[in-house]
Amino acid sequence: MIVSERFDGDKTDFQWAQHDQYGKAMGIILGGCRKHYLARFEADPENEIVAALKNLHSFDHRVLQDFHDQMAAYWRKRYLLPNKPVQENVKEWLSWLEKEIHNLRTKSQVYVGICFLALDRYDKDHEKRVIDFLQSYAKKAYPLKWQHYLQRISLEGTLNTICAASVLIFAVIGVYSGIAFYKEMPSMAIILGLLFSIGYIFVNSQKLHDVCMKNVFVFIIRILLIFLCAFGIALMVTGLQNFRLSG
Repeated sequence: MIVSERFDGDKTDFQWAQHDQYGKAMGIILGGCRKHYLARFEADPENEIVAALKNLHSFDHRVLQDFHDQMAAYWRKRYLLPNKPVQENVKEWLSWLEKEIHNLRTKSQVYVGICFLALDRYDKDHEKRVIDFLQSYAKKAYPLKWQHYLQRISLEGTLNTICAASVLIFAVIGVYSGIAFYKEMPSMAIILGLLFSIGYIFVNSQKLHDVCMKNVFVFIIRILLIFLCAFGIALMVTGLQNFRLSG
């Protein structure tokens, strides 16, 4: 594994932890692809690759290094939580890697290419083409930069759009509700609006935002809190406006 900055904000601290697990990660990648290959071709008695894979105990890791490094960088960008203990992040990284390699069972061109590279069954020209193909696949499947919107819709972007639209909708609802609430309890409307406004600032703090971006359940709670805060802001604004008019 090459330790280097792969995207804006990429830190080398956890990269060294991934570097220490490089051998284990390579075992997961090749082990999973070998399992997929054997499941599909083991019944074929004339397939000599099956026996070769079963007897494979070592391989040149460099042919799969870029493939691994792309996946490792993508995981850091999307899932790494800097405040979590390193060992917990390592465990989650390897667990995620296992699931991703397991999902390659439907992509025979990928897992066959990985197995053949490990067996060194290609001439140099063919080997380069397969390595280039795997790199191209990894960059599309695990992008570090924004892709065309129709090619890949980011979960973060989608949730942020939903969140922004919801805030606007609930702010409008809050205005009408605030008018009715103010007529009954004008002082309470202003107090609640102030408290909810402080809460709104809190839930939108950058640190909490980063955590929410990596946990869907926490993000849902964040959306609900923002609904409440938007309602409170509307209460406060409506209450103050009515207070001025009554004055």
